[in-house]
Amino acid sequence: MNGHTDSLETIVRKIDEIIAAGDKFSGAEREKLKNYKKSLGQVWNQYQDRAKAYDMAVSAYNDKRGRTASGNSQKDILDFSLNGPLYRRSITEAMNAWVLYGSKYEVESMLAQIDQLFLRL
Repeated sequence: MNGHTDSLETIVRKIDEIIAAGDKFSGAEREKLKNYKKSLGQVWNQYQDRAKAYDMAVSAYNDKRGRTASGNSQKDILDFSLNGPLYRRSITEAMNAWVLYGSKYEVESMLAQIDQLFLRL
C-alpha cells in the first residue's frame, strides 16, 4: 500500500511518548505534536480511504497491462489498446483525490516529522 502503514493508534502512541519525554524536546515541538495529534484524528480515515482507492486503481491498471503483455487473449489486448488511457487516467484521478480530499501531502509531512522526533527518543 502506498499510504502510511502504521495504524492511527500507533502514531498517537508515538506522539504521546515524544510529548512525555519532556526535556528532550522543545515546548514548540511538543505543542506542534499536540496539534498533529488533533489534525490526524480528523483526516486519517479520508487519507487511508484515498490511499486504498489509489492502490486499487494502480492494481487494476497493472492487471490489465499484464494480461495484455502475456498476449494470451485477443480480447485483453484489444481492451487495453482501446481503454489503456482510461485505466491510466483512473490512477491520475485517484492520486488527485488522495491529494485534494485525503490531505496526502499534509499527512505525510506530519508523519515524517513525527518519525524524525521519535528517532531522537
